[in-house]
Amino acid sequence: MNILIAADYAPPQSGSFGASVLELGLYLQNKGDRLVVILPENGNTAPEDSWANWIRSYGITVCLYNRNDMPDEKEYLLSIIREYAIDILHLHFGMFLNTVRRNRKCFPRKVLVHDHMCFGKLDGKNYGEKARLLAKSLVFRFLNIGMVSVGKEKDEVYAFAKHWYLPNGLTYRRKISTEESRESCRERLGIGEDEKVCLILGWACYIKGVDIAIRAIDELNRHGANITLGFVGIGEPPNKNRLDYIRNTTGVDPFVGWMRYLPSTEDIFAYYRMADVFISASRGEGFSFATLEAMSQNTPVVLSDIRATKWAWKYNKACVYRTESWESCAEAIQKAMEIGKRPSNFEELTSEYSIQNWCEGMYQIYRTC
Repeated sequence: MNILIAADYAPPQSGSFGASVLELGLYLQNKGDRLVVILPENGNTAPEDSWANWIRSYGITVCLYNRNDMPDEKEYLLSIIREYAIDILHLHFGMFLNTVRRNRKCFPRKVLVHDHMCFGKLDGKNYGEKARLLAKSLVFRFLNIGMVSVGKEKDEVYAFAKHWYLPNGLTYRRKISTEESRESCRERLGIGEDEKVCLILGWACYIKGVDIAIRAIDELNRHGANITLGFVGIGEPPNKNRLDYIRNTTGVDPFVGWMRYLPSTEDIFAYYRMADVFISASRGEGFSFATLEAMSQNTPVVLSDIRATKWAWKYNKACVYRTESWESCAEAIQKAMEIGKRPSNFEELTSEYSIQNWCEGMYQIYRTC
């Protein structure tokens, strides 16, 4: 099989998705198959030392698509399909999806679309979204496009299309992986050995619930908790719009001493080891790579009670709070701090959601789609 993954994904670091694509490419190589990848060309993927070249260094073909230089998506995509004799086209994050839908007969018989989001509300009563996805599944059935989703509950809304459920898998592989210790990472970042640190990803402030986490820690600190909140993804230097969001939604000065804006890093596991607690305050989520990665380092996690986090509630260091309630979030943070780094069942979950299981699942989907 020759598989083409097209993904509208080009952040500063390879992240979990980029590393997973690499793992899948290596898995397919071992099976005698081939993976070709298309990514958008920008300052993160084009340079010689980019993570796109890191993937290439393992013998996986990576093509960079520049929308300005090659505006005709259809002809570009067809040229790659012809050049590499592609059997299966696998689209991520919407890349080329509209072009494929409008010109379905021009593309391979087997087309898959990966849905990386789950429902937000725990009760699942988002009827408008469900109706939209049911209609989408009808269209995809007519167009003979299969769906792969990271959320089990999507079974009920993709009823009319060919659909597979496959949760994400954990990989420790990164372009840079130093296995830096908790102590060394803290020293490098200027964080005290005994300082209490919560870590949160904040690239999409509203979706990630940054305001809830800030209000929770602000309240705890008013009562003497002395907790530092470390952000990853706010920007370097911090993005003005995100700082304005923090100020306007929480009333807290974004430059208050207990907020720290940490540099983006390939070696994200060092941050999870450095932190005392990881906070996933998301209002909407897919299958959270970050939560799984934090658990893999035996770090307590604070989770909003959205449906997308239910898989992680089995972790005996998971402290779940009511979404939108910063008071409940504060209680969960306090509980997680008390739990600390004591032994847990993290190996049970990292084994269940391993990259090997994900690659095997994806391989079976390719074979049967």
